[in-house]
Amino acid sequence: MEKVIERTQNHSSPVREKFGVLGAKFNLGQKREGVEQAIDYLREYNLLPFLHHFFEDVVDYGDVRQDIPNTYVSDPQIILSNMRRLYRECLSVLNKSDRALFVGGDHSVGMATVAAVKSKYPDAIIIWMDAHADMNTPEQSLTKSLHGMPMAFLTGIVDSPRYAGFSEFNGVLEPNDVIYLGLRDLDKAEVGNLKSLGVEAHSTISILKHGIAPLLQSSLQKIDPYGERPIHLSFDIDCLDPIWAPCTGVPAEEGLSLIDVNEMSMILQKTGRLKSFDFVELNPLLAQNRVQLTQSMRVLYHLIGGLFPYLDKYELGRTQLLN
Repeated sequence: MEKVIERTQNHSSPVREKFGVLGAKFNLGQKREGVEQAIDYLREYNLLPFLHHFFEDVVDYGDVRQDIPNTYVSDPQIILSNMRRLYRECLSVLNKSDRALFVGGDHSVGMATVAAVKSKYPDAIIIWMDAHADMNTPEQSLTKSLHGMPMAFLTGIVDSPRYAGFSEFNGVLEPNDVIYLGLRDLDKAEVGNLKSLGVEAHSTISILKHGIAPLLQSSLQKIDPYGERPIHLSFDIDCLDPIWAPCTGVPAEEGLSLIDVNEMSMILQKTGRLKSFDFVELNPLLAQNRVQLTQSMRVLYHLIGGLFPYLDKYELGRTQLLN
């Protein structure tokens, strides 16, 4: 946390913007219970008081809950009805807020959050920070888990008649809307899909070699040379190495570090154009002890501390808030 504090811009008063928070209590995209409880644990861990050190007006808009009790759903109509509800609530929060945070839930919720962002900000850039591309079509997927498919829908490569009703989500992104960061665990089909689309995609190997800041800056310059487009960050906690974020359902070794997260978030802070972000795939029930849980939850606070300028009094209050 200290590195975030050292490198974040200081302000003597809160940013006069409305910041909205919405929980997406969805676990239908995978097979482990617990990921839907992340927002509850984060609220208990002082998420709202923490945000008040960055924004004067912080509004908790509650939660959207899936209307089925079980994990892992493959029925297109059930998926569609739930994603539509989440989409509507996300768009409502975006319309009421200057900035917004959507807390999952598994990464299937990105289908709704990104579609809502593109409805509100049609020229938005989507930074998908994840160990996985989440770009399998339903036919290509080996696991048939929806949290491995949202980018396939969003980029418009799903053409199965079973999903003909997904028009709100299918194809809302163009290749020059997307930047991937942290990729390292890809299925063969996803590799082909990424190449076919030609999106900006940076693996952890590339990041280790070149640094996350220059790679992100280069991609932003390429797809937004005038620096005018709004930005949405979809952050999957498994982009990090499990040593930093152990409480996630599909961990992948040799991931990003907290320093990478800090450097990335500082780049986005400097643009001043981050409008919203997702925080997904935190599963508190996978913690083996309190240390692992705390460590995993703190990733969100690193993100917030880098993405937004903080107050002088934050330095005094942070220890009490995060212990």
